[in-house]
Amino acid sequence: MPPPYPTNSAIFSSSSLPDILGFPPLKKSEPLNLYESLRSYFVLKFSESLAKSVEGLLEMLHKLRNEMLRDELSLPFRRDRLILYFKCLCMIEPFFPMDASPNPPIFVWYNAINPQQHSSQHNIHLEKASVLFNLGALCTRLALSCDLTPIHGRRLATDALNDASSWFSLLSTFESCNAPLTCHNTTSI
Repeated sequence: MPPPYPTNSAIFSSSSLPDILGFPPLKKSEPLNLYESLRSYFVLKFSESLAKSVEGLLEMLHKLRNEMLRDELSLPFRRDRLILYFKCLCMIEPFFPMDASPNPPIFVWYNAINPQQHSSQHNIHLEKASVLFNLGALCTRLALSCDLTPIHGRRLATDALNDASSWFSLLSTFESCNAPLTCHNTTSI
């Protein structure tokens, strides 16, 4: 009796690769006005003049987060925007937790596998962990979308998979332990 799996190199052919890896689902999030909550925090904690001096960063954060939620954007554009958003999150991380703020942002993310479950926290590490997960998933999708026939396509796919591995590694090494996940089931039993 033959084994139930392919035993030759056909497993790595361009037509079977997407079937093996599948398209990893992306985490979804609720819209959030980061600009308002962060600006009010800067005014309360520091001063109006400091809040004005960081308005550009706050507006960029808000814009990048909104773009992150748009499914119709191309994969490379979404990846690039997520990378920039992650860098901006790293810049504002020292201001969290925002205990003194009357209106701290609540980050809500839905489970990628089971969208009925979601987590919501004031913790910026939940946001960073979810962004890293989506970066890994998007890079995997980019790799799967490459034409593997020419050598250039295989190199692009390899680079994208290496990038995905790096994002998932950052997620598991740094953010997963800092974002205690509290899952909420939105279905009624």
